[in-house]
Amino acid sequence: TFDATSAKDELQAEMESRFVYDILMKDNNGFIIIHQFIKDALMQKNGFIKVYYEEDVNEKIEIYTGIDQNTVQALLADASLDIVEMSEEDTGIDMKIKRSSSNSKVAVVSVPPEEFRVNKNHNSVDVSHARFTAHVFEKTCGDLIAEGYSKEIVDSIPTSESYDDGDYRFYMQDEASQMGGSNSIDPSLRVVEIAECFMHIDIDEDGIAEYVKITVAGGDNPTELLDAEVIDSSPFVSATAILMSHKLFGLSIYDRLKQIQEQKTTLWRNIFDNMYLQNNQRTVVVENQVNLDDLMVSRPGGIIRAKRLDAVAPYVTPPLSGDAYKMMDYLDQIRASRAGVTPEGPVTDSMIGDRVGSEGIQSMMSQKEELVGLMIRVIAETGIKPLCYKIREEVSKHHDVAQEYKFRGQWIQTNPTMWASRKHSTVRVGTGSGNRKEQQAAITNFLAIQEKMLANPQQAMVSESKVFKALDDYAKFSGMPGAESYFVDPSSPEGQQLRQQKDQSAKQSQQAEMEQKQKELEFQNKIADAETSKAQTASMNVQLKAQVETTKNELANQKQMMDAQLSAVKQQLAEAEAVISAEEQSEELRFKYYNAKLTNETQRMQIKASAKAASDNNKDSGNE
Repeated sequence: TFDATSAKDELQAEMESRFVYDILMKDNNGFIIIHQFIKDALMQKNGFIKVYYEEDVNEKIEIYTGIDQNTVQALLADASLDIVEMSEEDTGIDMKIKRSSSNSKVAVVSVPPEEFRVNKNHNSVDVSHARFTAHVFEKTCGDLIAEGYSKEIVDSIPTSESYDDGDYRFYMQDEASQMGGSNSIDPSLRVVEIAECFMHIDIDEDGIAEYVKITVAGGDNPTELLDAEVIDSSPFVSATAILMSHKLFGLSIYDRLKQIQEQKTTLWRNIFDNMYLQNNQRTVVVENQVNLDDLMVSRPGGIIRAKRLDAVAPYVTPPLSGDAYKMMDYLDQIRASRAGVTPEGPVTDSMIGDRVGSEGIQSMMSQKEELVGLMIRVIAETGIKPLCYKIREEVSKHHDVAQEYKFRGQWIQTNPTMWASRKHSTVRVGTGSGNRKEQQAAITNFLAIQEKMLANPQQAMVSESKVFKALDDYAKFSGMPGAESYFVDPSSPEGQQLRQQKDQSAKQSQQAEMEQKQKELEFQNKIADAETSKAQTASMNVQLKAQVETTKNELANQKQMMDAQLSAVKQQLAEAEAVISAEEQSEELRFKYYNAKLTNETQRMQIKASAKAASDNNKDSGNE
């Protein structure tokens, strides 16, 4: 499990962990690979895995006859097609095309130990920094030519004849094997040795050594250089069951049990030899007194021909004492202490830490359990962890297109090239069936405690995500994949949607309840207001009656006063009208006076003007 770097990275780290797991177990035959890898480590000192990106393009020839122009255009629009031939006939268009499809993937293979090479005196189980590593294996000439190598070069490669390091895998189980060469008359099936070598070398002569993959033909005795390319890192992962300090190869279970097994074999042979001799005892005979042919074959009830009774006597073989069988039991105990397991049953792993490599072994164990726990830890840390990192590295380098991935029941878009680097992870080891019941009981107790705490709305220690985690662990301890098949993860989109719906429903219910309470409060307030209004109305009626009587009296007095005032106003009005009438007559006389005065003045001025004109005329006449 890749560790998250922040709270926002939790979901991404979990998704990457699942993505890498699916590549190992689904894109590759992960169960067989891991089984071979661990068994090689247990039996042959070290197991090896190779991780690389496998380019696989399939080409298929398709032939179309009598198709129309629209179909041709549709075919031409497909980028995965290449036109090989095309001709136009009376019945339509004939086409021969080549369709290419890519099955490229991150490949994970278990490398047999006899096929792995490493530089001498490499001092670590980690081979990623070894000066030289190589994978020597067999291929047919046809496979090499299909990969793009020159047929001329491939034909010059000698046939593999000495590749017999893997014979033991067959003859140890009484199986016939033919590891070298090929009896086929088909040249394409001729088997040759290929070696993929990984080393640091200054290939471009700039003074700096690059990490290079060099492919040669001929295995340990190369004859042809097939390819050379600069790469980023070593593809190999190595693991061993029992580490040896500063060495690549550790100890296997076979190394620890070889001496015990040989001793048991010797003891068993002696026990069986003793039983054989007791069931088929040797016989002492008197020479020339017994027919030896009768003694050469031991038959139940067989006849022995003798000349006298004492001519034949059994040679008694004493049975082995019980110490021999006690020795067998003792050797079994020694074997169990060295291997960590016994034929009588599995080791109880309740004391082995679940997070091997992160939290370690937390309690004291017996020697036998300690050894098993140590082997589990070493294989997990030296093998499984680097394997997952290498798969993630290859994915991030080669999966450069966003792709759909189903995570937590939802399809999401992920682009591995955008993944950030990771340096921390947690290795979890599987637990045995004998320990699962204890873990299930512990999780059941936790769930009960969580249930009690959730009953208190004020508690702040248990959340939905914590409850789901407990259910998920319970499902895994029960042998199920997880809790997602039975419960909704609160952090998933579906869980968030359900939470929003519940929050909205609760909000609506709360709002409706508040509105109902508001209406009830308003109704009660109205009733109280009505009672108050009724009392106020009664009090106001008494006051109004008194005010009405007072008002009537005041109105009567005001009427009398107004009548008197009205009479006075009428009298004043009559007097004003008389004054106004007198003033109007005086104004009219004044107007007539001013009008007459103005007329007289005008006439006087006209007379003066006429007189002056006449005088002026008289002066002019006298002058003449």
